[in-house]
Order: sequence, then structure tokens, then C-alpha cells
Amino acid sequence: LVLKLYYIRNVYTVTYEYDDDTLPDGALALLPASTTHRAGETVTLAAAPTLQGYTFVGWASDGSDVIITDGKITMPDRDVVLHGFLLENGDTKYKVEHYLRDDSGMVLGDTTYHTGKTDAYVVGEPGNFEGYTYNAVDSAATASGKILPDGSLVLKLYYDKTPYKVSYKYTGNIPAGAPALPAETERYMNDTVTVEAVPAVTGYTFHGWTVSGITVSGGQFTMPAEDVVFVGYFVRNESPYTISHYFQLEDGTW
Repeated sequence: LVLKLYYIRNVYTVTYEYDDDTLPDGALALLPASTTHRAGETVTLAAAPTLQGYTFVGWASDGSDVIITDGKITMPDRDVVLHGFLLENGDTKYKVEHYLRDDSGMVLGDTTYHTGKTDAYVVGEPGNFEGYTYNAVDSAATASGKILPDGSLVLKLYYDKTPYKVSYKYTGNIPAGAPALPAETERYMNDTVTVEAVPAVTGYTFHGWTVSGITVSGGQFTMPAEDVVFVGYFVRNESPYTISHYFQLEDGTW
């Protein structure tokens, strides 16, 4: 009599999991489905998930008895859980648009391109634009944001025209009755500015208005990106006079 007993290899499950506590959008849909295999079977691991803006790191086995070689394992006499995680790329693109506000509205002054870590929050770095000042509280601005995996983040910064001062001052001896100085005004870069009239004081000649660094033509100048100070001074006029010489006569008269 010969008795024969047959044994079927046990069937176990291979499950895939992410180690990330917080998963990016779309990650769960890419997680491979669980599969079943018999003990001792050679199992080819599922392909690594591919998600824009991330690099997949894994798969890693859940025990020393499961060794991954060339993307394969030999199924042990137990269930297997393979772990992996998605690492944020450090070179995801975003851009910053710089808008200049002038009399005609908004003009795109420049666009700067940057890279950073996916999902990281970034703040736009203001640029330098002659004649303009960055407006940090502009309600239309998008000064910060999270770097999107597809590189579509666009930050928008806004700049207002910078006012510069035009002022006048006297130097030297100021005669009594000299008129008050012209009021200080504010103008913007590239404005056409008319120089104030020359003051007049009886008995004096006014020299000015003079200014350095700009050219005045026809009593006007183009406003630079800086304050402008005109300087002038008075010189007393030389009044003609006569000297008469008298000689005394013998009778005592002159």
C-alpha cells in the first residue's frame, strides 16, 4: 500500500504602499494593484509610478527575507508589502511677471524664470526698474504661491511710478523783498517740466536758475529718475553816480 499526499503551495499577496504621510494629487491613482503569488514564485514588481514634478523612490521590501534583484523577488511564505515614496523634484519651474503701472495702464516690464522644489511656497523677488517703486500691498498682485508640479505657477508683482521732487533754493546774500521760493513739486521720470520764472528784485540781478546733471532747453527739461534742485543767487547792481569838485573863490563862495 502506498499513500500519496499532495500539497499546494500557499498563496500570498504582494501589496504596494506609499510611505508619504501627505500624498500629492494623483498619487493614489498610480499606486499598483495588489497581486497574488504562490510561495517560491518569481515575482516581477510593478512599474514605478510616474507623476509630473516628482521622482519615485522605491520599491523597498518589508523584510530581510525579501531581496529585490533586477526588479524581481522570490515570493516568501508570507504576504509582502512593498514601500515607496514620491520625492519632490528640486528643479520645477515657475515664473515671475513684473508689471509697471503708467498713465496708459499696466505694462509688462519683465518676466523672470526660476526653479524650485515642487509644492514649496515661494515669494517673488522684486526687480529694479528705473523710475518705478515696487508696490508690496497692491491688491492685484500674486506675490507668493506654491510651486505647481506642472511648472505653471505664475507670480505677478506690480510697480508704481516713483515721484521725484523739483525744488528751488537761494544761495549767498538774499536781499530784502526777495520773493518766496517756488513751491516744491513732484514729477515723474520723463515728464516735461517747465522751469519757474526768474525772480526780480529792484537793484539786484538774479543769476540762475542753475542745475547740474540735466539739460534745460527753452526753459524746460526732461525729469530724470532723481530729485532736481535749482539754485540761484542775487548780485547787487552797480548804480552810476557823479562826483563834483568845488573850488572856493576869493569872495568865499564856491
